[in-house]
Amino acid sequence: EAHRTAQKEARLKLGPAWPNTDLVFPSTVGTPWARRAFYRDYKKVVDAAKEIERPDEVKWHTLRHTAASLWIMRGADVFTVSRRLGHASAAFTMDTYAHLFKGQQKVAARALDSLLRNA
Repeated sequence: EAHRTAQKEARLKLGPAWPNTDLVFPSTVGTPWARRAFYRDYKKVVDAAKEIERPDEVKWHTLRHTAASLWIMRGADVFTVSRRLGHASAAFTMDTYAHLFKGQQKVAARALDSLLRNA
């Protein structure tokens, strides 16, 4: 909620100059983050989190992997996840995240069963 409030205040402050991008985590001026600014602020967050048990494991790639895992667990298809991650092929994504897609087998089976029973 604090994030939404801060974003709303920034949007009101900039007025019509705030771009209509619908970004969840835009820069302070509503645009996508510049790579350098993102890493600078990301480092601040990680440094502030030194109290967690293993802060050395909180790396950029960990966040990327977590995002991909969450997309898959929420039912995103392999082609969409692959494109979002910039993988060269959906096969690479499948090889990397195959353990998560196994749960989707049951979901697909239940959906087909429901479709056939209600036909």
